[in-house]
Amino acid sequence: MDTATRPDEQSIKGRTNGIFSSLFKNSSPPLLRITLLMSYPLRLCIQFAILSLVTLMTGCASSPWLKDALNNPDYKDAEMTDDQLTRVAFFGRYLAEENTRAEIESAILKTEYVRQWTTAEESTNASMAGDAIAGEISSDLGLTLGVTTMMLGILSGDGSLEYVSQAFLPAEWNGKTIMNAKEAKIATNALIRGRLQKASDLLGAELTCVQGCDERSDSVFTMQLPVQNPSSKFIYWPSNLVITVDVGGATEVDPDSVLPQLLGFPVAWKTVPGNSAEIRIYSEGEYTAEGELKYEPNPGNRKIDPMVKYKMEGTALGSAIMRTIYDEERLVWGTQEEAPGILFLNGEVYGFVGNGRADFIRYKVDIPSLESLIN
Repeated sequence: MDTATRPDEQSIKGRTNGIFSSLFKNSSPPLLRITLLMSYPLRLCIQFAILSLVTLMTGCASSPWLKDALNNPDYKDAEMTDDQLTRVAFFGRYLAEENTRAEIESAILKTEYVRQWTTAEESTNASMAGDAIAGEISSDLGLTLGVTTMMLGILSGDGSLEYVSQAFLPAEWNGKTIMNAKEAKIATNALIRGRLQKASDLLGAELTCVQGCDERSDSVFTMQLPVQNPSSKFIYWPSNLVITVDVGGATEVDPDSVLPQLLGFPVAWKTVPGNSAEIRIYSEGEYTAEGELKYEPNPGNRKIDPMVKYKMEGTALGSAIMRTIYDEERLVWGTQEEAPGILFLNGEVYGFVGNGRADFIRYKVDIPSLESLIN
């Protein structure tokens, strides 16, 4: 993405990408995948043209979902130091262009967070400490996208990911020591499930696990919403939501890692960088006569992709639910699909309107929580 991209252009890009992919989620997935790999200008023009055509043909411009999804949240400059901006960009680096990502990984080595970590390592001289940090970034985060990252995310034309997510866990979860990567993945799923339950309780909804329910890392949930819309801010209020949780690989964090310094709390396990703790929210799932959620057909007949109508990201309800889920320091999530682009980190909502510079995440975004909208 061009570093000179103006906010209004990013607004069109983000909303067009999100709305386009939602409109064509079920009807034309190959077309969606092709356009996501195009360069930004061509991709934007084609998606906007198709969206305009669909709007004219279907009259969906008057639909509550589209009206809701086209409302961009307000944002303003974040009052942060250069080191703080670099720290935020570091956790959202896979949203940046490939060359910019390398700049961010280099810049983090020069921040106060790493300097403090180096000072704390009294038994290690500064040179060796610097080598250790650089080695961790090189091996753990990488300067190029690894196989796991590519499997869990969709690459855009500039080498960035459309979505990023990651979880950072303590040594113990629910009173038990996490012993291996499988247990770390299950703990991540449980953490996300707890946050979903909180959102459901606030909405007066009924959350049900329908797939991957017994100590699994990947799950599908349905959320039956009450008939009464609790807030005038929710222009689109569906009868039900479908939530997918996908947790990728996990790895143990070295005791001498700089990550606790960057995050501000102890970390013993983490999911892999990229898009490894993903939550997606959809609406209006399709159900059988017996009330079971339907899934898209696939060669192995596995229940992977639920049959749904709309993506909820960008709607007031979807954004408020995500804000509630990620008001949690151990979870990180971000996307280019919205306008401005979003990164949830340490309970804050950051934003960006371009991804071609090392300090690209430089805004605070006003996304209200469920508590503030309902109470």
